[in-house]
Amino acid sequence: MHKNLELVAYIFGPLILSIIILQLVFGALNFYNTARSPTYKKLRLFALDADRGLAEQGYLWLSILTPIMYFLVFGSIAWEGYTPSLSGEGFKKFIELSALPLALLSLCIPLSVLIARVHATHQTSIQIETTRHKNNMDAYYAHRKAMFEYFGYLKEIKYPGDITGDFNAHPRLHLRFFIDKGPSNGTPEVNVEAFETSLKTVSEIQGHIHKALLHKSDLNSVINNYASACTKLIELSSTLHLPCVYEELVTRQGFYTLCQDSAQPVDADLKFCSLGKGTDQLIGAYRYTRSFLRVLCEFAGYDVKFFNDKRYYSVDKGSGYKSDPYSFRDISDYLREASDISVNNKVARYDRDQRAQQAATFTGG
Repeated sequence: MHKNLELVAYIFGPLILSIIILQLVFGALNFYNTARSPTYKKLRLFALDADRGLAEQGYLWLSILTPIMYFLVFGSIAWEGYTPSLSGEGFKKFIELSALPLALLSLCIPLSVLIARVHATHQTSIQIETTRHKNNMDAYYAHRKAMFEYFGYLKEIKYPGDITGDFNAHPRLHLRFFIDKGPSNGTPEVNVEAFETSLKTVSEIQGHIHKALLHKSDLNSVINNYASACTKLIELSSTLHLPCVYEELVTRQGFYTLCQDSAQPVDADLKFCSLGKGTDQLIGAYRYTRSFLRVLCEFAGYDVKFFNDKRYYSVDKGSGYKSDPYSFRDISDYLREASDISVNNKVARYDRDQRAQQAATFTGG
């Protein structure tokens, strides 16, 4: 048992002793340097620090000191009973006796070289990661800057209804239409869902305007489609951050609560905000929003084939929305007519509710 413990001590003792010595040395150096500079970054024995030189790496000194300690420990066993002799025979005997200790000592060379290579590789890895991070940051902000510059090249355009559309991209636009995973992840990806949703909404608005302006449409169809077009246009312009539409064209006077059927309860009334005061401003708001979205699609490299569809060409371009097959009447005329009918329907509904209430009271009595 005693021999086994002694063997374990010889095997692990030099390594443990080397660690203790280096910990004491590093502790003393840390204490001294911290006293001189509170911001001093402490040395650590079991760590490869890419910010420090090779001479400050604990593993390097451990790879040197440990073989020396093994050399001394196993050498003391091999040299027991011998005295130094500075002669040819003495050196010959020393080499003969010290084969194992010298072999252990020689390990410091390959171990230190290995540590040096590992340290260099670690530094290279850190440098690559730092470069990648910087490149990703540059790419991210370059993409944002490119978007603002792309929109900045476009001048203001006059649309029907005396609407002046500018093409100043709001920073939130980048967050809404690109998948932002943070600057460290580089150029953001296109948010396909946001583009698809917006294009679908534009298509729906286009269809609602077309149906609302057809001269064959009855009053309820005109108003319902107009209300849907306004509601969706306000929502989309808000997403694209176009205050010219969702703020300037929306007023308190433009809020409607229309009773289209006196037989229906109050909850069934049509509630919506109108855009502007008539057909021209509705068309102008739609075309401005549509143009802005097209520019955004072009910048993102998203498919713009929808904008080349000429199904409702007069709604998208020109003044054809004022001629056949569209009505010559302005949408504001329909709104006034619908409002008058709504007042009569509300009165009729009120009278009906009052009679029903009186009848219930009389029956109950």
